[in-house]
Amino acid sequence: MRAYVRFIGDNRRLLAFGVLLCGLSGSGQTFLIALFGPALRGEFDLGNAAFGSLYSAATLASGLLLLWAGALIDRMPLAQFTTLVMAGAGLGALLLAASPAWWVAGLALFLLRLCGQGLMTHLAQTSMARYFEAGRGKALGLAALGLPLGEAVFPLLVVTGNAMLGWRFTWLTIAVVLLAFLPLLLTLIRVPPAAANAAASTSADRTASSTPAWRRGDVLRDPRFYAVLATLLAPPFIVTGLFIHQASLAEAKGWTMAQLASSFVFYAGGHVVALLTAGPLVDRFRSAALLPVMLGPMAVALALLCAFDGVWLAPVYLALAGLTVGGAGTLFGAIWPRLYGVRHLGAIRAVAQASMVLATAMAPAAIGAVLDQGIAWQAITVAMLVFLATATGVAAAALRGAA
Repeated sequence: MRAYVRFIGDNRRLLAFGVLLCGLSGSGQTFLIALFGPALRGEFDLGNAAFGSLYSAATLASGLLLLWAGALIDRMPLAQFTTLVMAGAGLGALLLAASPAWWVAGLALFLLRLCGQGLMTHLAQTSMARYFEAGRGKALGLAALGLPLGEAVFPLLVVTGNAMLGWRFTWLTIAVVLLAFLPLLLTLIRVPPAAANAAASTSADRTASSTPAWRRGDVLRDPRFYAVLATLLAPPFIVTGLFIHQASLAEAKGWTMAQLASSFVFYAGGHVVALLTAGPLVDRFRSAALLPVMLGPMAVALALLCAFDGVWLAPVYLALAGLTVGGAGTLFGAIWPRLYGVRHLGAIRAVAQASMVLATAMAPAAIGAVLDQGIAWQAITVAMLVFLATATGVAAAALRGAA
């Protein structure tokens, strides 16, 4: 514990940079934008289907552009890339605040999804993975604490702002907040990251891994990449599908929405516990050995959903899901530099990040279509469990002896 505290103290500037970026990425996350859904539908006379299609189109477009934009971090100075990302998110918030028509709102959502949900988390995680080596797992886990922090702070501010100022002024406020944090972010990285990380690694060159540097084209021809990618996509796809259709799940289980909503605190708790504990494990053990450990809680949650219906299950399943989301996120952030080095890490992570965005965009429609066919949640969770277990086994086998 003392070593963990010392690690935080020695690297507080760069770690704070990661935490702030992950927290501010809430400006483009679904949990925040969904709070404005009724206002946007009413303002632009959009039905549920039309608004959902607009949001899905913005998400898909941002995921595709992320393949190119995410790779820029390998070629740009960190301060310049940070400025562009924060300016893009701020512009998106300003554009949404002033949007006169639905298509302008769609462009604003695209910028928020690209720069907020996509590039801010990409920038935070790539920076932690690149500039830490011996303490990479701890750095990734600590920076990701900004995600639940944003989930806790942003909704409260938005609900208050909507009630007092209206939705347009609330987005104007969000834009001001994003741009106001830019000078602080640039100050935190004013000291070169390699120097700031002096206590984190014993490597002579702390900005480069001892792993040979793979180019993105080489990575895309490596079968291990796709084995790991399938496992990486499983938790966000499953969680998104379960959360988007939570009303249907609650009805099938006999839970009230109040009972389910009150259980989400256990999801946040599991998420935070995993972020705090996964880092030291990732730094100590090989990825192949950790895959079943990190993804196991989600498998147990799905098995319980297959077998039981009692209201006690809601907090248990959500806590287990939170453990996997936090632990697996930290693990997968460390796998890519272990396998492929850090020189082209931005381009490699951009493929993974874009794939995750696309997977979460597809999950609501895919699960919804299955539900519309009358297939029960028990069968759906069994299919999810089989997919998760198979992907985990294949990825663990692919990584054995490699990372």
